[in-house]
Amino acid sequence: MYAPINSTSSSSLPAFFFIHGGAFIEGWNDGPEHLYEGGRFSQLQNILIFEPNYRLEALGFLTHAAMGVEGNFGIQDQRFALKWVVQNARAFGGDPSKITLGGQSAGAMSVGVHMSSPPSKGLFQQAIMESNVGGFKYKTQAEQKSVVESFVGHAGCKSGRTVDKTSLNCLRSLSSAQIRSATLATKNDLFANIKSAAKEAGHILDVLLTWTPTVNTTDLPMQVLDTVREGKADAVPLLAGTNEDEGFTFLAIATEFFIHVNLFKGALYGLLIDVMFPNRADAKMIKARYPGPRNPFADARMDLRGCCDGQGGKEEGPKEQHCFF
Repeated sequence: MYAPINSTSSSSLPAFFFIHGGAFIEGWNDGPEHLYEGGRFSQLQNILIFEPNYRLEALGFLTHAAMGVEGNFGIQDQRFALKWVVQNARAFGGDPSKITLGGQSAGAMSVGVHMSSPPSKGLFQQAIMESNVGGFKYKTQAEQKSVVESFVGHAGCKSGRTVDKTSLNCLRSLSSAQIRSATLATKNDLFANIKSAAKEAGHILDVLLTWTPTVNTTDLPMQVLDTVREGKADAVPLLAGTNEDEGFTFLAIATEFFIHVNLFKGALYGLLIDVMFPNRADAKMIKARYPGPRNPFADARMDLRGCCDGQGGKEEGPKEQHCFF
């Protein structure tokens, strides 16, 4: 956490609670090259800044009915830290009634989850989503089953060929190195990831997000977009946006995942757009809109994930973009 040098317990400063990104599989609260170091920002803006770590990958989002595990541990970590801020902000010169919850990428997705989560209601008064995957469809336990069972199998914790509560005890006995090894093997299990995405009927590139929050649970009773549509989301002021060219982030991930496969030129680029946009008229329009000269996949992917997933469209200007719904 960061506080201005001259703050006191009676300063009543607003607080910014920032959740880092990283696709729910990587990242930490300081960030690469100290990207999230908040001391200067806190001093310049005269605010408190809190940046929690939270569990990631299987440790953060393992879920399986037969093991009695609902998942969402990473979300619960964030909420635990947020409650701590509410209880202790005044000691650092903060006002617990002036908390802004913000995040980038997976952190922004987490903000959406908290806005839709009954246990998080009332813990913050404003929200910021930086590059939020607004319309991401989270998976149920059943839809994540193939990925979880792949992880348990690679960890050597299946009971015969099944997963049950003895599997959970086995997982708890493993070393961190064994957990990391099983996690990497699960990431590279293309069949399990594609099976999970297909069962959800999501985009093929959703296989890149192996571990995410689980829907139809205590922490996330329904899809985030549905809570917004039905007026059930926490109705706090919200600022949301994306960054130009940020699709290159997804391009780098996809290039690593589909290594040695050229998906981004010529006919194969067209095929990928056909997969991303099943409606033929939409696919034709997207190909016309994103022909180059910059990398068309990176541009199209960012607009799809950062904007169009909110069921809206996109207008571009030379310096900014606007989504409308």
